[in-house]
Amino acid sequence: LTHGMLIRGFFNASSYLTGTYVTGSAVYVCETTTGNINVAAPDGSGDFVRVVGHAAVSGSIIYFNPSGDWVEM
Repeated sequence: LTHGMLIRGFFNASSYLTGTYVTGSAVYVCETTTGNINVAAPDGSGDFVRVVGHAAVSGSIIYFNPSGDWVEM
């Protein structure tokens, strides 16, 4: 399988991660890092964020399990 859709599972996000990787921490998508997965939530008032998984034991592997909720900071 060359292309597919990951619903839930482990994913090597090395080319999409921004920020400092911390094992066990939540990873986010947000409007401030369009197209990337951020390891830190934005802190600006009015920013929206969505938890998409958690950093696993390796330096770029995340457990992808996106929340259905967008949260305004």
